[in-house]
Amino acid sequence: CTLIVTEDLIISVTQLPEIISFASDAVSCDVAPYLISGVTTNGNEASVGWETTGSGVFGDPNNPNPTYTPSQADVAAGFVDLTMTAFADVPCTTTENAPQTFRLTLNPAAEVYAGAQDTLCSDSDYEITDATATNTSSIEWTSNGTGTWQNQNDLNAIYTPSEIDKTNGFFFLTLTGT
Repeated sequence: CTLIVTEDLIISVTQLPEIISFASDAVSCDVAPYLISGVTTNGNEASVGWETTGSGVFGDPNNPNPTYTPSQADVAAGFVDLTMTAFADVPCTTTENAPQTFRLTLNPAAEVYAGAQDTLCSDSDYEITDATATNTSSIEWTSNGTGTWQNQNDLNAIYTPSEIDKTNGFFFLTLTGT
């Protein structure tokens, strides 16, 4: 009897993961959550994982585009490096790309102090003497009144109240720092 028997052996090929595009270095403010964007993969990863050189937290460290919330220590350091790795599916044990890293520079939040509540004689200008501003690139004074300013972008600005301000009996001066 001549009998030929065959059987097929099916071999599935698992593709290696690849990071197609990655986030660029960025700047964020203080401890505000930062949305990492621009990360895409070829979809062949079993999972992704994020790590930080800082002590902040990821919203979902297994999402290619998570949020990262910096800690106060991160802000004090001035930056953190954020690294994503795409992990291969079984039976692969390596990644085609090395882990990708970008730097998130962290600027401390602006802080301003307009000064203590004060009083003014109706025939005088108001010279600001105890205002402070830190971590600002610019400042500006504004008022709810209708008076005029001298050196409106200086901590020691001078406000000349209008007749309406004097009749109202008060006005607010607001310091804004950027």
